[in-house]
Amino acid sequence: GSLGYPVRKLLILLFCLSALQVKGMAEDVVSVRVDPAFQYAPGNVRYVTRITPHKDNIYYCVGWVSEDAHVYERASCQQLNGIYSPRTFYIEFKSLGLGNYEAFAEVYRAPNRLAGRARQAFRILPPLGGQ
Repeated sequence: GSLGYPVRKLLILLFCLSALQVKGMAEDVVSVRVDPAFQYAPGNVRYVTRITPHKDNIYYCVGWVSEDAHVYERASCQQLNGIYSPRTFYIEFKSLGLGNYEAFAEVYRAPNRLAGRARQAFRILPPLGGQ
């Protein structure tokens, strides 16, 4: 037969929660991926930044912060052209020293209005052979 009333309520609740989760994922403004996440010093890392198109996107910035030395680097900011901008951007940082880092990407929809920020940790390990 048919499902009981409590079971139907539970199924409806689960469906609504899954729809909210998908909606939240679809509205992500920006994501960043660092490749590789672990590298030997001096390390070269590549960022892949994905930006969801929006008519009000005006620029984005990428960079990194070093946890060990408290060094901040905003390596690149680039103007966006709303929904006509590319969705994926690539940048490479070369010869980073030993330490723990956090990559970030930010999208702005007005000169000082942050629309979204993404972060990913990565690490530069001691060189092989201890040199």
